[in-house]
Amino acid sequence: MIVDAFDAIQGLLGEPPFTVIRENEETKRPEDAPVITTKTKNIVLSDGTYASVTHTESVGGSLVDEKMPHLRRLVSSGDVLLGTVTCVCMTKLALKSALESNRLKVGALLTTAGVGRLAESKRGSRVGVYADCLDRLSQCCRVLLDPTLQATMKGIFVESCQQAYASLVNKQKAVKIKASEEDKMSRASGPDDLIQFRQLRAQAVQGGIEVDLMDADDISRAIGTDGAGAESSKLQHVYQLTGFSDPVYAEASVVVHDYDIVLEMLIINRTPNTLTNLTVELATMGDLKIVERPQSYTIGPLDERRLRANIKVSSTETGHIFGTIVFDNSSTAVKTYVNLNDIQLDIMDYIRPADCNNEDFRSMWAEFEWENKVAINTNIPVLQDFLKHVIASTNMTCLNSLDETNEVTAPSRRRCISSSLLLPLY
Repeated sequence: MIVDAFDAIQGLLGEPPFTVIRENEETKRPEDAPVITTKTKNIVLSDGTYASVTHTESVGGSLVDEKMPHLRRLVSSGDVLLGTVTCVCMTKLALKSALESNRLKVGALLTTAGVGRLAESKRGSRVGVYADCLDRLSQCCRVLLDPTLQATMKGIFVESCQQAYASLVNKQKAVKIKASEEDKMSRASGPDDLIQFRQLRAQAVQGGIEVDLMDADDISRAIGTDGAGAESSKLQHVYQLTGFSDPVYAEASVVVHDYDIVLEMLIINRTPNTLTNLTVELATMGDLKIVERPQSYTIGPLDERRLRANIKVSSTETGHIFGTIVFDNSSTAVKTYVNLNDIQLDIMDYIRPADCNNEDFRSMWAEFEWENKVAINTNIPVLQDFLKHVIASTNMTCLNSLDETNEVTAPSRRRCISSSLLLPLY
């Protein structure tokens, strides 16, 4: 059964090399191209009117496409990940087989070399694209060529990879079930809850406060956030702009939403005099642009005002917001300037964790060329702890979460760290 499965996979994949299929119009022969002709004629409809009918015909050209197995077509079109998974599968079958093991190993080596050549040609001069696939292919070649390494890694390839993948699938299923249950519990309505139909409400009700509250609930329900999380996030981004001894106390709450920044400021007059023409003059540094500037206000003694400023972000990077508060004292008619503390916008404010499957991640990863390798010196001995530290520092999520129960012992950590932790993808 193992030999038949290996032969079936090898027959579908074919012999290397696996060249990338490109449509080159210059290599097509003119006689093979179909000739398209368009004919237009007038017909009489059932009601006695005339109508024009256009008929298109193609003459010539090859009507039968070249017969190629679907697996080879996908790999030849540039799916390096599928080719890598196929090579790993053939390597595992070659390690499991007791009959014709040499033939299976040679066939797996030829296929692995062909897929590796395809990955090298597709990567080009870029660094990092398909690097994990090349590492996995080279690992397969080393296992098939080195008998001592084969005896050491056979158990990892045949048994540990299957157990790691099974635990990964079970964990993903458990996460999905838990998320669906939490979603049902959060969206459950009581038996006596009032059902509001926006289309059936009167115009008088639509102009009141109730519609605004319901619209806000709809928006929060659509973006998946609740009121408690929004209030806690606002409290984390409150900045004190002036000192307690200044005549005007100001603080700002910064709300970052994608490429829009809303600056909500609280201005308190701490003097017994009326302040006229109070204006908050803001300026930005970086790719930030102030869209709506606060207007001038007159603030009475010990009174307060709430201002709002909208800032547009051109690119998600670190920026600074600074400015001054200018006002006139009604009793002395002296213009006073109060400098504001700088507000530094961190790049972490734009990053929010999200979910992404492996196919979408690899397709997006292959399109970018900004990956860099950075040498890290850390005192964290466990890989899982270091990964959690990176996730917490960068405000991201892991593509494939590591299972804490599958701990790797210290003597075999360096040998099988890539096999036991990275191989569940394959």
